[in-house]
Amino acid sequence: MMMNDSKDTSLNGTLVGIATPIAAFILLNLLNQVFVSLNDSNIQGFRTQFLAIVSILFNIIPIQIFTRQQRHLALRGTMYATMAVAFFVIGYYWDSLLGG
Repeated sequence: MMMNDSKDTSLNGTLVGIATPIAAFILLNLLNQVFVSLNDSNIQGFRTQFLAIVSILFNIIPIQIFTRQQRHLALRGTMYATMAVAFFVIGYYWDSLLGG
């Protein structure tokens, strides 16, 4: 039996799907800067492109949560947002991803 959940909306999922990679990117970037500053050698740290791609993977967390809670509309919105963010990152870093 399907229950009517007021939090199960595509808009909710889309907002979570956009906010999660942004927050993950900020966190990964800060951790990268901390590790570079604490290291004595000349290590540059990770490239921004790599951090952006890895931050998209953090959407696995809300996808799993929405799946367990059976919030299918929110899950759909998260998937759409994940695809949109992935296309944005690929488009933004297109030249450097191709070895430029």
